[in-house]
Amino acid sequence: MYPKIVNRMNNKTGTIFLVQVKQNLDFPVECVFAQDYINGKLVSQEDKIVCIISSQFGCAMKCEYCAVPYNRFGGNLSVESMLDQLNILVNECMEADECAKMKVHVAREGEPSFNYKNVVIALRELKGLYPAFNPMPCFTTMAPDTIPKQTLNALNEYLKMGDKYYDGEVQLQFSVNSTDEEQRARIFNLPITKFWHLAEISHYCNLNADKIKKGRLVTLNFIGAEGYTINPDVLEEILDPELYVIKITPVNTSKASVANKISSAIDWSKPNALDEQIAIISERGFNVIKSVTAQVEDETFMGCGQLGFLEKEKTTNE
Repeated sequence: MYPKIVNRMNNKTGTIFLVQVKQNLDFPVECVFAQDYINGKLVSQEDKIVCIISSQFGCAMKCEYCAVPYNRFGGNLSVESMLDQLNILVNECMEADECAKMKVHVAREGEPSFNYKNVVIALRELKGLYPAFNPMPCFTTMAPDTIPKQTLNALNEYLKMGDKYYDGEVQLQFSVNSTDEEQRARIFNLPITKFWHLAEISHYCNLNADKIKKGRLVTLNFIGAEGYTINPDVLEEILDPELYVIKITPVNTSKASVANKISSAIDWSKPNALDEQIAIISERGFNVIKSVTAQVEDETFMGCGQLGFLEKEKTTNE
């Protein structure tokens, strides 16, 4: 009977699942059930839950900090396979009968823009599947430009679906990671002409400002790694603070981060390391969120792709 749980890893904020779907029995995918952890307390399931699902078997991208590429690439997940992940998360972890907000984040394994047609259909169908949990879709992309207009078409279809089925109450996130475009090319392992630069992200968001303001602000994700540039002057010059939230997170310890010697400038052991820079960005009018990974998450290697990699390694050694 599929979907089938191959493995799981728990911590105090949630559970990571490695799930086998009938679309491809040889390639399990990761999904996550999580609760926010604020001031030492879990946010109740009645208030908010976060479900993070994969959109691809592995990932066609090869970001230097991410363990997902170590699991190879197996193509796009079907609509059914994405919804199967959600069913696992809800059935295994959800104890409350109702929830004020269930954020469904398409972000674990895969680049959603490469599979946007299936992603948009799955997020549309989500609306009718869990009405008691008030689902809110979240589409996260690195905005690759390896296929002409792929990202543009993906975002247009996503926002169009969000307007029609969620009255605009959907979220869009970009994995930016640096304000230095040459550095971003290295991080993404892409030619500098093959992804949207900050100026292109800004142009798109300015064109869709009315839709964005109707729902959730656009989140720009930056990994707070040693040597990764987050320049407040660049942010102020290019971006309209009224359209964005700047989110800074640590590097998740993984096979990739260790192999590429990428260390975090901010983590559970030094949570305030970037506070001076964050204060400057805030002074420029931006809302900044600092999200520090819990110690147990870092020490048990719970980053994207890591559980799949460990399972693959275990199977190889048996």
